[in-house]
Amino acid sequence: MSVYQETYPKLFALAYRMTGSVSDAEDAIQEAWARLLDQPAGKVESEPAWLYRTVSNLAIDTLRTAKRTATGYHGPWLPEPISPESYFRGPEAEAILREDLSMALLLMLEHLTPDQRAVWVLRTTLEMSFVEIAEITGQRVENTRQIYRRARQKLDAVPEHAVRPAPPNLAEAFLRTLHAGDTTALIELLSADATWIGDGGGIRPATARPVAGADKVARGLIGLTSRRDGWRVEVAVINGSLGILIYADTGELDSVWTFLSNESHVTHVLTIRNPEKMAGVLPRE
Repeated sequence: MSVYQETYPKLFALAYRMTGSVSDAEDAIQEAWARLLDQPAGKVESEPAWLYRTVSNLAIDTLRTAKRTATGYHGPWLPEPISPESYFRGPEAEAILREDLSMALLLMLEHLTPDQRAVWVLRTTLEMSFVEIAEITGQRVENTRQIYRRARQKLDAVPEHAVRPAPPNLAEAFLRTLHAGDTTALIELLSADATWIGDGGGIRPATARPVAGADKVARGLIGLTSRRDGWRVEVAVINGSLGILIYADTGELDSVWTFLSNESHVTHVLTIRNPEKMAGVLPRE
């Protein structure tokens, strides 16, 4: 197995957690690998360590750009969904599936600044020391400790800290009820403060702002799905939990739906319609 094959799953999990983007994660890995191949023979002592550092720095650069922040994006922004079993093959998919790449985690990380997110991910994903993190981020060691502490405090204070991917039984009940068009039963499966977030990226219509409240969410979802005659719904594992892929009657993938929950109810319905974010759920050529 080459160094690239060996390190790819961990590098992907690292860059994807940092950026929340499948395409940005892959771009960072490809760029790092190209740079490694350009290094003079014998200059790089440890190729895996070099790749981790380079991918980390490229992901940090991506985080600091305006193109994926709220100021440079049309409408609500959601992380790019991924279905490793569809997108990757064999050991790569198995290794990536073992990582926590849930939408719940990615949404929580959106509350952090780029520096906080980078330090938190390096510390928790690669279990790097603060000395190593300081070398990558260009911060002093004590600064990285403080950034990590602030990141932990901020994440602990996020209301969504108790939210997790919906368990299979709850997700299955939700999907059955939605398919049946039973508004009353769907409301009962939603938390009172349930939120529906749609991400069309300005390319496809989606919710202009989050829809809040079980009644509004249930009626909106059923109203949307009832107008899709001839469309195909496919159950899939998205970011480690049950979700659905909705295909238009033309065969084109229209949207990716995932769900978050508390202990007993669905709390978030996340609908990604931006076609530029769907590569991670489709088989690679």
